Amino acid sequence: MPAEHLTYQSRRKRASEGLRARGLAALLLSPGSDLAYLAGYRVFASERLTCLVVNADGAATLVVPELEAPRAKTAAPDLSQRTWGETEDPYALVARLVTASGDVAVADQMWSLFVLRLQTALRGRGFQLASDITRGLRMRKDEYERDALRELLQQALRIKIEVARKEREGLESSLTRGGQVDVVRDYRYSVAVSDEHLYWPYDGEFWRDELGTYTYTLTKGCRDTAARAAR
Repeated sequence: MPAEHLTYQSRRKRASEGLRARGLAALLLSPGSDLAYLAGYRVFASERLTCLVVNADGAATLVVPELEAPRAKTAAPDLSQRTWGETEDPYALVARLVTASGDVAVADQMWSLFVLRLQTALRGRGFQLASDITRGLRMRKDEYERDALRELLQQALRIKIEVARKEREGLESSLTRGGQVDVVRDYRYSVAVSDEHLYWPYDGEFWRDELGTYTYTLTKGCRDTAARAAR
């Protein structure tokens, strides 16, 4: 099984542990970031109920409309799935999947239409915020997320090194052809200095007693190709 699917299983297991610790029966998640985090299924919300039911005993089932079932199975093949048709009641289906006693936690951004109908189907149960469970889960990065972050950092470093190498090659090429002054003239730039200093537009000259002490910051710079073409 791919590593990411094992990761989703591990996350759902930790979610069930969180439910038991709080004495809750189930976690009900509609489309959103929490559903994607626990199942790997990313879908926009619609008037048709899609709901991930994670029970305190560890059982997890994705309730989806029939038309969305193939896509959901592709995205979350490791997850049990229950489909519903146009003539069926998805809220009653969700209620049957919540087998333990106790309150339930629902997605913070679940549409009020869904919440009200689930309250009717789960009459007698209190409703709490799912973020009380999922916030703690998402704050602790798992190995899959740490590997992904390390890969992104490595890619960023490789890009930075490649950019620096190309810039160096360009500068060395310009120095070979025309010297440092021509390199600087190839750029249109603005400068920034502190209030205690004055910017002086040097044109290749310098004062020997200040050599090595004068600095300024480029706030932006673009290679002036027109200037290069004119020489």
